[in-house]
Amino acid sequence: MNVEDSWRDLSLEERQVIERLLRPPFTGRDELLEQLIGAKARTVDEDGSLSIQVTSPVQAPIPVRVPVTALAKDEDGVPLQLLIHVVDGRLYELELWRVDLAALKRWPTAGAIDSVSLDPEVSAAQGER
Repeated sequence: MNVEDSWRDLSLEERQVIERLLRPPFTGRDELLEQLIGAKARTVDEDGSLSIQVTSPVQAPIPVRVPVTALAKDEDGVPLQLLIHVVDGRLYELELWRVDLAALKRWPTAGAIDSVSLDPEVSAAQGER
């Protein structure tokens, strides 16, 4: 993956992966989905992690930096870890890396995501609604 200096629109594949990670209900999820509208991105490392620039004024009431993690598999079957980062109530980054720390072979598709997990503080907040 090429590291990018300038902001661009999210690709359809990138947007679908983020939306897949945000599928489970939790407090702040709807605000994060709203922030995707008009959001920009740039690739920040060789694995394809994305820095996200949010233009929406909406903030998500999320008490932790990484509310959502997920597992997928690279095309050779090696597990990938995906993490959504939120800073000051705003989508900040989609981090991804292979668990063996080798170079990513292919950016995952939404359909390749095996499991999505919520941080316990976010899960607890959902239960309090």
